[in-house]
Amino acid sequence: MWYAKMYFSGEKEFFENDAFGMQGLPSKQLELPFLESLLTFLELDEKEITPMLERISVNWEHFVESSDLGAHTAAMVELGMLAEKHIYFRLLYTRCFGCISVNGFDQAEIQAIALDLKEFAKQFSETRKQVEKFLECVLDVDSAGREPQKQAAKNYHHDQPRDPELFRFEPIPLSFEPVEPGRCTPVLYSSAVRDMIDYSLRSCVERGVTVRRCKNCGRWFPQTGRVSAEYCERPVKYGEQRCREIGAFRQWTKKQTDDPIFKAYRKEYKKALRVDQSRAHHRRAVLCLERESPRRKEKMRPRDHLAGGIPAVAPRLKNIKLRGRQAAGRVFFVYSGAGIALCVCSVFLTLIHPKRFIG
Repeated sequence: MWYAKMYFSGEKEFFENDAFGMQGLPSKQLELPFLESLLTFLELDEKEITPMLERISVNWEHFVESSDLGAHTAAMVELGMLAEKHIYFRLLYTRCFGCISVNGFDQAEIQAIALDLKEFAKQFSETRKQVEKFLECVLDVDSAGREPQKQAAKNYHHDQPRDPELFRFEPIPLSFEPVEPGRCTPVLYSSAVRDMIDYSLRSCVERGVTVRRCKNCGRWFPQTGRVSAEYCERPVKYGEQRCREIGAFRQWTKKQTDDPIFKAYRKEYKKALRVDQSRAHHRRAVLCLERESPRRKEKMRPRDHLAGGIPAVAPRLKNIKLRGRQAAGRVFFVYSGAGIALCVCSVFLTLIHPKRFIG
């Protein structure tokens, strides 16, 4: 009977949970990129998780002492909330659920769970610090180098760390079995969260996988591909782009901002670009002109010879000026004629005015 198992295959890690202990029929399966579970475990909010673990431990102890189903229900509700936050906590939920639903209030198992929950709540913060220390001293390619095996041998004496702040390895329940067609791998049948952490770290050392902090988001990422990679492929917190897509351009831009040589280069580059664009525009204009009909080309082509010391004007422009003069002449003639007619009328009316005869 098993409740949770974990294994690595290629560049993926797999989790299977079965709350009813039916081997081979997991109730929940999860596939993650290699080492993603451990790295996200380090990013959990300690101020949020630690109080929840303490309340679960207190409620479970109360359930053990008084068989209070209300305390058991309260503990299971918070365990379910933790299980949704991280895959490691689903092991706690599955184990607590199984000891009641399958084993029928197995007192020995219930008391063992109470001790494990209490111990895990106390060591949650310390365990995370030990893992961080292990990453920096053994797996970090920038500070520890590219050979995790040598760094592990340097920092451990048999199974004990030389530095008490480093993670301490213990025996874990490993099996070896086929996990997919044509592939066998070690499989962890875990009963504690610490076993999963232990298995992840030792797998990195065995495979020679190093880690590095991303230069864009600052989070750890495993170097399963190029060992020179500086940006992770993990999704950023607010958006769909990955650090590898946006990080390199951002760092390059920041680096070149205050570089005087780069500024001079950009200035000359833009100047050359403007010249090229002007030439391209001229070429396009020439091509468009060549596609026009011969008659239109003749009208639009400026004359390049001189006539009487004055540059010749295109025929079309000459015609426009001539028509303008003719129109101005006609307007002057009309207005002049109207003025003469008005003068004649005024003289005639003066001659025939009635007062002239009366006086």
